[in-house]
Amino acid sequence: MILKIIQGLTLVGLGLSTLGPALAHFRQLTPYVGFRATLAGGAACGLALAAGTFLILKGPRSRGLLITTGVAAMVTLPLLALALRKSDAPLINDISTDLQSPPELTSTAARSDLPENLLIYDPALREIQTRSYPDLKGLNLPIDPASAFSRTLTVARSNPNWTLHEIDEKGMRIEGQEETFLFRFRDHFVIQVRATDSGSIVHMRSRSRDGKGDLGANTRRIRQFLGSLKTGQE
Repeated sequence: MILKIIQGLTLVGLGLSTLGPALAHFRQLTPYVGFRATLAGGAACGLALAAGTFLILKGPRSRGLLITTGVAAMVTLPLLALALRKSDAPLINDISTDLQSPPELTSTAARSDLPENLLIYDPALREIQTRSYPDLKGLNLPIDPASAFSRTLTVARSNPNWTLHEIDEKGMRIEGQEETFLFRFRDHFVIQVRATDSGSIVHMRSRSRDGKGDLGANTRRIRQFLGSLKTGQE
């Protein structure tokens, strides 16, 4: 009887953890629903793994029990490893290199995709970001703003995973979007070049459409872009 329950949990968990990403990828589920389904599948397999391991240690060990517990482990352990690896990321999903005057999301694409309250930067995030990413700042370049914007645009266009929605040469702003491959999560970003006494500074803001946290994705995007831009200047 207990083995049947374990097998049932494993079957449900395997189904959810498989269908969640697949349906989200093919846009049959929203990214958030697909992700939650995957987590639910992992939880079901986690229960099956715990119960199966208990029975294996207690004995006797039937072939069905070993196979079922093995399948539950294959679903649970990768999700658990991912959760532990990303557990240090703060529960925020709007990141900016300028916390006092963050670049604004104003493109038609951003406004059609994000509710009004998500377009506006929440000042309450400043303290959390400062504590979690104290070194995240804009990139200073010892060149004039026009040259800095040209370089910024070239690097932005070279990213094959980005879709650029708006290029404002007068305002020296670039807005775009990146979509994750598996779940199709959409993140919007804006890059702005501003003049300084010594040349230019490039600021970037990146925010997610779904959820409360981003597992550090927006910060990685900003670091990678500014790193590429800095390397191109050296």
